[in-house]
Amino acid sequence: MPAERVKNVKGGVDVSASGETVVEVADPAVGDLEVKVVGAAGQALPDAQIDIRGPLALGGRSAGDGTASFEQIPPGKYEVDVFHDGFERKAVPVDVAPLKAKAPAQSNIVGQQATPGATNLNVGLKLTLPGARVIPNAGPIGNLIAVPQTWQTTDKREMRIWFPNSAINTDSSKVVKVPLVIFLHGEIGNNAVRDGQMLATPAEFPLWTWAINVANAVSPFIDSGTVRPLVIAAPSETIANRQPNAGLLFKTVKLFEIVSLVSAALTDPGIVIDDDNVTVVGWSGAGGTKNTGLMKFGGDDGGEFAHLGQIHQLFMIGIADARNDNDVLSKAIQAGLKKAGNGKTLVYSLQKDNGGWQLPGTFPPSVVEPFANAFDAKTDFGRPLASSAEQADEETFDFYRVDDKANPKRIVTRVRGGRFRAAAVKPGLYKQTALFHQRKAHLHAGVDTHPGVAGDDLPEAAKPPEHRMPPLLWAFYVLQRFFRP
Repeated sequence: MPAERVKNVKGGVDVSASGETVVEVADPAVGDLEVKVVGAAGQALPDAQIDIRGPLALGGRSAGDGTASFEQIPPGKYEVDVFHDGFERKAVPVDVAPLKAKAPAQSNIVGQQATPGATNLNVGLKLTLPGARVIPNAGPIGNLIAVPQTWQTTDKREMRIWFPNSAINTDSSKVVKVPLVIFLHGEIGNNAVRDGQMLATPAEFPLWTWAINVANAVSPFIDSGTVRPLVIAAPSETIANRQPNAGLLFKTVKLFEIVSLVSAALTDPGIVIDDDNVTVVGWSGAGGTKNTGLMKFGGDDGGEFAHLGQIHQLFMIGIADARNDNDVLSKAIQAGLKKAGNGKTLVYSLQKDNGGWQLPGTFPPSVVEPFANAFDAKTDFGRPLASSAEQADEETFDFYRVDDKANPKRIVTRVRGGRFRAAAVKPGLYKQTALFHQRKAHLHAGVDTHPGVAGDDLPEAAKPPEHRMPPLLWAFYVLQRFFRP
């Protein structure tokens, strides 16, 4: 996107086909003002609001390279007011010289060069994220930070954000946008649990049964280049809202608030989130209650959110071991997307036999059919074809249906194994358990004494809680398939 140019010339007020505002100026002497907005590390800040006040009052927004141009404006003293979400507002005085005279550079950033004939101003903004901190030793690859959640007024929790070094853009002349994957945790019940349920550190694994790190399940693929660089965020609910059966998980937070906070927190590392490639994944209780979690973001909101003045549609909605014993969740999401006219957002559901709910009796694959049918996923896909990981682990799935074989947008899968697995049935739920342990995606102490068969499964004596595995498997299979370079 080119720099925004606000032009003032003689001859009346008009808006050209290119969107340039044309305003009459009585004084024939004019000047140009070039403004560049940067962060503390010198990286460009796009979409900053820039207002100038002086002989003329104008406004605009910075482009992808952080610049905005105010052309052919009356020379004189101006105050440039700059604002960007997550940063301190800043007002900077500047003298705009006539174009007939070469203007000197005016900058509060050392090393910026003037453009001949124009007045150049570089404005550096500081982050306003009090309490943000870096979490060390998060895993073998990547960086982990924690940021206080701005949308909570009481019992404020932290959101954790993971990103690989490869997501950092070191070339300030280019704008490189990266996908964002948001993982929503389930009901917790343990008030003492850390906020890092989905992005826990190895040191936190022994503190809580359900502590996992979904980023470490896929980070080696990002490091090797088979999965593109992306950002993973894990917001956290208040203690009161995370109680079992409270029905309050992620009910009041808006999706744009999560995206905005992630964008602000990663601006100084030089990472720009691609608002058109945002995915939301719900685990367990984040996916099964009306007006909360996935049923809110996918159903009520139709998979849409506003950010920086534009409406965006989610790239994907992910379901990881939530409500699949009936069509309540799938019907709500499908209806919400249809009502919003959202034909873009994909849905990928990966669950175990009972979908996170404690149900009596057996749970054959046929029980999942109403859930799949509500998504119009009525076609047996046969052998998964679109991902080498799915191909290699074909036997992991005992249910795999799509809405369209040629271009699937609704994918409903179930992995073998779990609570209702018959002893003779080859399981798949624990196929990657040892691998996840090695990659510090979770802790499983029994894997060393009961390694099982490499690449197959762990023996009964060494299996971790079954509900822990689906979100790790979702990250493992889905990110490899849909986030290739």
